[in-house]
Amino acid sequence: MSRGQTPSRTTLSRILKYFVRHPEAFDDVEGLTRWRLIEDDVRLRLDETQRALDALVERGLLERTTPPGTAPLYRLNQAREREAQRLSRDPPGRRTGRTGRRGGR
Repeated sequence: MSRGQTPSRTTLSRILKYFVRHPEAFDDVEGLTRWRLIEDDVRLRLDETQRALDALVERGLLERTTPPGTAPLYRLNQAREREAQRLSRDPPGRRTGRTGRRGGR
């Protein structure tokens, strides 16, 4: 067993939750890290993304359509494009790696 810093409570909890949800699971540290715990991150991001999409639809910035037999699809409300552009700008002092030029160059 490797010795070092004590693992965070969050990491311990995530690992245990995985094994509780999948009691027949049998994997090594690499497999758990690459696939199983990433699955939890994706699940959390999906929930967060859904809440954000719902909020943007409610504010009228995005439009939601649900074709029969498919998941909802989202697009920009063209009538609110200027407002969406303004709100999508990064706050001052925050960098995203964008150059500010068209085409990303």
